[in-house]
Amino acid sequence: MTGAKRAQSLIGALLALLAAGPAWGAGNVEAVVHGGSLVLTGDAEGNDVVVDQLNLAAGELTVSPALGTTLNGVAAGAVFTGITKGVSADLGDGSDTLALSVLNAALELKVDLGELDDSFVLGASNVDGGAKLDLGEGTNFVEIHSSTLTGKLAVKGGAGADTLNVYNDADLGGSVKLDLGDGDNAVSVYQGASLAGSLAQKGKDGADDFTLSLGASIAGNVSLALGDGGNSIGIGESSRVGGNVALKTGSTRDTFSLYDSAEIGGNLKLLLGDGGDYVSLATASSVLGTILFKATDGADQFELGAGSFGTRVKVSLGGGANMVEAVTTTVPGDLSVKLGGDGDSVVIDESAIQGSLAILAGDGTNALYCGDSQVGGNLTIKAGSGDDSVDTTGTTVGGQTKIDAGGGTNTLVP
Repeated sequence: MTGAKRAQSLIGALLALLAAGPAWGAGNVEAVVHGGSLVLTGDAEGNDVVVDQLNLAAGELTVSPALGTTLNGVAAGAVFTGITKGVSADLGDGSDTLALSVLNAALELKVDLGELDDSFVLGASNVDGGAKLDLGEGTNFVEIHSSTLTGKLAVKGGAGADTLNVYNDADLGGSVKLDLGDGDNAVSVYQGASLAGSLAQKGKDGADDFTLSLGASIAGNVSLALGDGGNSIGIGESSRVGGNVALKTGSTRDTFSLYDSAEIGGNLKLLLGDGGDYVSLATASSVLGTILFKATDGADQFELGAGSFGTRVKVSLGGGANMVEAVTTTVPGDLSVKLGGDGDSVVIDESAIQGSLAILAGDGTNALYCGDSQVGGNLTIKAGSGDDSVDTTGTTVGGQTKIDAGGGTNTLVP
């Protein structure tokens, strides 16, 4: 199949998908070219349209309404000329869908979809410009696939579950800023997709997800401020973030996973609040900068696998039965662990801490193990009142060793 036929097939599929949706568009879209921009204005009904450039010259675009939607009062598409600056769409309230396909132009995209459940799709396009999307309240969906967008992408959502999918072979050249509001929001960057800039995602209450899938990459920083709600973040196998990763959440259990062979080129900063949080940095993954994991009340877990993690690793956990584990792990610098007072567990096993290791546990019955490991600097272990066990069997220390198990009936090995 030729490229033109594939593009025609894609446009037909988009129109068929719109027509087969759960609620056909029922309104009218007014289209006009003004000041070099294609301006689309919808009404309060559901409006479904496709904009494409298939077999057209520069500055020309076809606007095709789906079944149930009219264009300038007519149930047929039309070609518009003189489009040199952008596409601006204000589709009003109602469940709207806007699909942009087979574009190859320098355009700025500005889209306002209004209230209720809306969708925006950018497919098989090369857009030399940016996009600003206002999704409004409702359950909204944004998809970018097989496309290049050289400028910035900004997406704003209100209350409701919003979804952004950046699929295979999508290439975003500018920064990505997502302000998705309340609701269970999900952002996924899939295998083969790449972001040349930084990504910032902001959410409020709701269980938010961020996933960087197998082999995907973000060249800049990733900043996630997700609020309350049981959030889940995954940096997938063999994926890469070139800069820093920062995550801040509120109460409820949150999870952060750095999967096998994934890499963070800068620092990793996790501020997770109350809720019994879980952080896992898996085998063969790596963080080239510093690592900070701080959480407050709740039974938190922090696991380091067989990788190389950080020029410095600092873990500070509040009240709750916390667990910190590093097995066959390399830390090129210092590792410090500070725990609350509810009975905590630390396991450092067959690991190499090239700097100093400090474990500071609070009151409670703590189990602190550092065995068969190498510590290049000083080893400090301190616990509060409570019946503690401290085991350093088989560990060699290049600097000084200081162990204070505090009050209680304690067991020290060796």
